[in-house]
Amino acid sequence: MSGVDVSKVVEIFFIGWMVALFSVVMIKLLRGDINMAGLLNTPQVSNSDIDLERLVLVISTLIAAIYYIMLTMEMTCFPDVPGCRLPDVPDELLMILGGSHSAYLTGKIFRQP
Repeated sequence: MSGVDVSKVVEIFFIGWMVALFSVVMIKLLRGDINMAGLLNTPQVSNSDIDLERLVLVISTLIAAIYYIMLTMEMTCFPDVPGCRLPDVPDELLMILGGSHSAYLTGKIFRQP
């Protein structure tokens, strides 16, 4: 394979794989093959009410993931530069995730039947 950059081939394969995986999950979600019941409530305790701690956990996790992806996209170094690595997770982001997970676990402990 003269003239072909192996890292570029791996990068294109990885991006294609991620797009395919995302597409399969989204199609299964939209068709109802992935059960989302009980994501925001505790079926054993309440039938229809949304648990606040579960809602906060889902929203904070999505916000943290989007924020970290944005940090990664704003990097000035490129993968083929030696020493390039993922950005450090900011302390504020860790505190937000830790707080939302603590609230979830506290709610789970006190909602036990």
